Amino acid sequence: MRRCQHMNTDSQSDVWALIFGNLLLAVVLWLLVFGALGAVAALVAPRGRRLVFFLLTFFLFGPLGIALAAIANPREPNPPSGMRDQFCRRCAARNFVGDDDDSYQCWRCGRDHGVLPK
Repeated sequence: MRRCQHMNTDSQSDVWALIFGNLLLAVVLWLLVFGALGAVAALVAPRGRRLVFFLLTFFLFGPLGIALAAIANPREPNPPSGMRDQFCRRCAARNFVGDDDDSYQCWRCGRDHGVLPK
């Protein structure tokens, strides 16, 4: 009597191919989803910080990164060259004052102030 052989072709290499195929699919899906989330976060982030929010969303925060980018405050600009910033002691408004000035008038409340040392 002949010995029956099964038509099953599973082997160890087929199992590894299935594992690596699924792993590759998961990595590609992660790149697509988190890349799209990072792009949305970069669009809603303040100007000048878009790359930072894209990278943070892509690698760390995921969907939470969009919300964090949406509520992020823009950074204050640096004072122009030859000037420095002084904050009004009455209303806390930011004023740009020349480096050689001894006093300034607040643009918001109009109060006169002496310039504080650097």
